[in-house]
Amino acid sequence: MDSIKDKIILLTGSSAGIGAALAKRLVKDGAKVVGLARRKDRLEALQKELEGEAGKFYPCQADLMKEEDILQAYKWTVDNVGPVEIVINNAGVIRNGRLAEGSIEHFREVMETNFMAVVISCKEAIQIMKAHNIDGYIINISSTAAHYPTMSDLLNVYPSSKHALKIYTENLRLELAKQKSKIRISSMSPGGVATEIAIAGGLVTEELLKNLPKDIRVLSPDDVVRCVMFMLSLPPLAHITELILRPLGEGA
Repeated sequence: MDSIKDKIILLTGSSAGIGAALAKRLVKDGAKVVGLARRKDRLEALQKELEGEAGKFYPCQADLMKEEDILQAYKWTVDNVGPVEIVINNAGVIRNGRLAEGSIEHFREVMETNFMAVVISCKEAIQIMKAHNIDGYIINISSTAAHYPTMSDLLNVYPSSKHALKIYTENLRLELAKQKSKIRISSMSPGGVATEIAIAGGLVTEELLKNLPKDIRVLSPDDVVRCVMFMLSLPPLAHITELILRPLGEGA
């Protein structure tokens, strides 16, 4: 896709699921992708897999619960690849537990990763884009859980973290609009997606995820990738501010 060829993209949560699928597509289409994640071995395996593609993948180990890791990742990107032009804040976590009974430590991890890490990332990205006169694009991956109460009572503060992200993204869009900035920022909210996040969060087992009942419909990571790529393909004046992608029949 010509609109991202040679673009410098910072992508969080790139070691698995939606992030890994996005990294593969972006690099194959010619982008220079700096992929952030905690699992260094997975990042290096992805880098090896993508050798020889039109673009390039740069692994960058970072713990998004640590502000210094996020800031260092941006500095490394500017120093070694160039100023970021596109940022996709995709990383997210779920921790199993009810609101009245769950672990405060787990609640804090969810809020820090799903919300505060994005706030820090957006602030740093915008400062870099403004300093280098880049009309950039930021896409924050949210969730349909940001838009309506979920059926599960085990998601605790996950919906709250995504709702906060949704409102934050719109407020930041308005702030940039008032400044006459040409930096675009969007919120993209997928419904249920078959990824490791639910396994890591203790909501389902790997076996269950692979053998879901036929009446339970979930998206694939590639479904989300197609939507993100469409958003990135639009001309500068076309701005999708919010996009919701649900499996057919979700919530019925």
